[in-house]
Amino acid sequence: MSPASKPKLVTKRPKAPVAVAEATTGADDRYRAPALDKGLDILELLAQQPQGLTRAEIVKQMDRSASEIYRMLERLVARQYVMRSLSGDRYALSLKLFALANMHPPMNRLVNQALPVMDAFARQGEQSCHLGVYDRGNVLIAAQINSPRGWSFSLHRGARVGLLDT
Repeated sequence: MSPASKPKLVTKRPKAPVAVAEATTGADDRYRAPALDKGLDILELLAQQPQGLTRAEIVKQMDRSASEIYRMLERLVARQYVMRSLSGDRYALSLKLFALANMHPPMNRLVNQALPVMDAFARQGEQSCHLGVYDRGNVLIAAQINSPRGWSFSLHRGARVGLLDT
């Protein structure tokens, strides 16, 4: 084969992440897993979209090919991290990540230790009681006890509230 007729190797340019996470060090680049990064980028993108996104919207926002997004979405749906809308044209996060987070031993221990104290506090004060943990500038509601009264103010478990909004 002559040099002129040899096929050229085409390399894809690295895609920009959907949201810039914390700064990475050079050591982090040694252990790259592009497929995992792509899947996590999809999950992070969908987490910001309460109504979900179509595949075309995901492709556009991630600047990826339709085929690679299709394959990744199919795997995320099959593993139940992402669900399709009833009409089948939109993708949104399922509650699987929420369920996994609640199985995380440190969170379970914290909640299990706090619930009896929270329950007593709510009964004595006749108010709802919430356990919040700091998470990236927000308060994540990890546990909640309703007021014993007929009405109360409460935040659902898993809700995020701005740290300065509490």
